[in-house]
Amino acid sequence: MGVLGWVELRELASRQSRLISETVPAIAEVRGFAEESSRVVAMAPDLAAVTTDPVRRERADFLFRQVDALRDRIARYESTGRQLPTALSRSETQVRAGITRLDLLVQQRLDTERRQRRLLDEGLAATTELLDIADTLAANAEVAASAGVASLYDIWNQRDRLNATLDKLIEVDLFRLGQMFELRAHVAEIALLLNRIGETRDQRQLEALRADLVARVGIVTRRVATVPDHSRAQRALTLLRVITPAAASPPGTEDFPGVTARLIALDEQADAAQSDLRDAALRLDTEAAALADSIVTRTTIAAEAAQAAIQTTLVL
Repeated sequence: MGVLGWVELRELASRQSRLISETVPAIAEVRGFAEESSRVVAMAPDLAAVTTDPVRRERADFLFRQVDALRDRIARYESTGRQLPTALSRSETQVRAGITRLDLLVQQRLDTERRQRRLLDEGLAATTELLDIADTLAANAEVAASAGVASLYDIWNQRDRLNATLDKLIEVDLFRLGQMFELRAHVAEIALLLNRIGETRDQRQLEALRADLVARVGIVTRRVATVPDHSRAQRALTLLRVITPAAASPPGTEDFPGVTARLIALDEQADAAQSDLRDAALRLDTEAAALADSIVTRTTIAAEAAQAAIQTTLVL
């Protein structure tokens, strides 16, 4: 009986040594999955919210380092001869793919924002010059109307000429003066619309603003066509082409509303990618915790078996 007990205890000591040397490091590796996945969950919103390319690269590199650390932990775990659960390995792949997709969307969003700002600057510069032209045209119309009014004093006793001058003053000079003031008001409103389009992040509001912009550009174009100063009229029409949106404004259109529509779409896609990345990281965390619990359970069962073996040895 003593010999049998000695053999049993020696085997028990061997099993316990293997348990300590293999199980404890395995639990540490699995718990490390949760650490890396938690960092991914914490840093994913920072990547989605960056405003410059250097910061984007920094955040993306950090997240990829966390995934690389996960891969290294998986490799060390599998090197012990254990099989990693398929769901856990798949979650690691999904996390890496999610970071890649989010990084690409953020990069596209930053590029689109730069193009949007450039188009906005060009549009505002065009409206500023249009305002100068409108001011000049309004001033010319005002001078012509004033001259017509002043000429009335000279022909006050000449009924035919007085009637003709009054007709011209009312039908031409004052009408043109009103049109030039209206032209200036529409150009100023176009500048406000461009700013509102650049600030909106709602697709329906963008479509309404684009329709308003199209209508006002059409009015200004018609007013410019009646300007007798052909050089200024041609320059105004050239400036209007800079800010005239396309007939439709899908996300692929390269005009200012179209680029804004693409930016809105990219924001929505980045939000969805961020949510998917967070879900994948949380699944990774959950599956890693389940694997750690299973290892602890096996360790507990082994400890209970060891206790039973000791009891058997005592009985022997």
